[in-house]
Order: sequence, then structure tokens, then C-alpha cells
Amino acid sequence: MTVGPSQPSLPSGEIRVGRAMIEGARRFALDHAELLARLVNDARRRYEEALGQPIEPVSVEQVRARLEELFDEPYIGLNLAALVHLARSLTAAEDYETFIVDEILGVAIAEIIAAREPHRSFAVSAFHILDALIKDEINQVVDRRNLAVDDLLAGLAAGLEATLPGWRWMREPPKPKE
Repeated sequence: MTVGPSQPSLPSGEIRVGRAMIEGARRFALDHAELLARLVNDARRRYEEALGQPIEPVSVEQVRARLEELFDEPYIGLNLAALVHLARSLTAAEDYETFIVDEILGVAIAEIIAAREPHRSFAVSAFHILDALIKDEINQVVDRRNLAVDDLLAGLAAGLEATLPGWRWMREPPKPKE
């Protein structure tokens, strides 16, 4: 008999984080680059209308280049790939059963891409907007057996939205008024 804390058993499915996982996540993201660019640009149009400020659209090439940068960065690529893998692996009988954990994964994806403030806070905000706006479009282009894929794509788009150029505040930091 052993005395002390019990050792939890490992889940039956093992996850190997490594080069193959990173490349699989990279492929998934790059395969959806056109959709991600559309989502970012849709969000930017809505922000433009709401804020009355011009915001430059992003191109598919910008999205692809940023995704390549992210997956090439050792720590970011590894952590982003693990989250992408988890989100793509999440299944349940219906979306309602997983809606908290898939939100957590989507926000974490956006935060990893954005990395630092104020981009990180903006990415989280953008995630919630994109997640609410993109359900119909995502349902038309992805396999709905994977219930977190909408949040995964919203997280990728939100992180890209918060870091790709086009916003005036990214070029010209606000100056306090006297």
C-alpha cells in the first residue's frame, strides 16, 4: 500500500507535441488563410462603421506571411499548435456541451498570437465579436463534426486582426491631451 497523493491516470488519448503537430496546425491555418482574411476584413469594416475611422484591409498574402512567422517562432509555434490540435480534437454530441472550453481555447489562441498589450486585450475583444459574427460563414466552409473549429478560426482571425497593420493606433500611438 502506498501512502501519499494518488497519481491520476492519463487520458486514453495521448497528445505528442512536436514538429508533426506544428506542421499540421500550420497546414490547417494556411488552408484557411482566405477565410481568415475575409473574417479580419469583415471585422475591420464593422469597426470602421462603428468608430468612424478608416482601417486598411488585409490581404491573403499578409495573413499567410503572419501565420508562417507565428509557426516558425519556436515557443509561439509549439503552443499555438497544441491549442489548434486541442480545438480540432474537441467533439461532443452538440455545441452546447463544449461552448465554455471552446471559448477558452479560442481566446487563448488569440492571446498567443497577439502576445503583448494593447494587442492582447484587443485580440480578446475581437475574438468575442468575430465568434458571434462568423457562425454562418464558418458553418458553410468547415466540418461541423468538430465543434470548436468556429472558435479556433475566430481565435486565429482575432489574433491576426489585433496584430496585422492597418489601424492608425498601431502607426501613431495616442498622445495624451493637455
